[in-house]
Amino acid sequence: PWSRLDWFAGSYFALRVMGSLHSLASSRGAFRSRPVMREWWALNSDPQFVNWVVLLMLAELTVFLDYGHWRLAPFLAQHFLQALGLALYVGVAIFQMWTDAYLAGHLGKGQPEPLPMHQGPYRFVRHPRYVAAIVGKVALALIFASLLGWIMVVAWGAFLLRKIEMEESHLDRKSVV
Repeated sequence: PWSRLDWFAGSYFALRVMGSLHSLASSRGAFRSRPVMREWWALNSDPQFVNWVVLLMLAELTVFLDYGHWRLAPFLAQHFLQALGLALYVGVAIFQMWTDAYLAGHLGKGQPEPLPMHQGPYRFVRHPRYVAAIVGKVALALIFASLLGWIMVVAWGAFLLRKIEMEESHLDRKSVV
């Protein structure tokens, strides 16, 4: 059962754990109050956000089952593409850690800068956490050579694009106040 825990899968899981630990450590410093925590998790713009994320993450487990057992599309298992996906995920992990650290610093201030933000990763893209998440799902699909992974790219992409619209509306209302 562990034969498919290869270099690609092991590297992905190690990077995922490292990124998750960094995100938890970063967010801990920013959570000085419940409203700040709600802002970090974007619950102010979409109270159901966490429920959808949990549902999508559970669905994402099928990618690992596909890679380890089902192999629904074995032609996708190309070492070059898997290595490309891993390199992409390394970049995503670094970008996500930078974004989390920057956002934690922003939310940890007594008087955060006005919205929208234009410094740090926000000078390159308006929603760096969501962009990193979508690109990370592309990397996941490549690393695990999974047709289900590509379905998850579409599902996460649709969800996060909807989330961006909701958050933009929330940020517009907040900047007017």
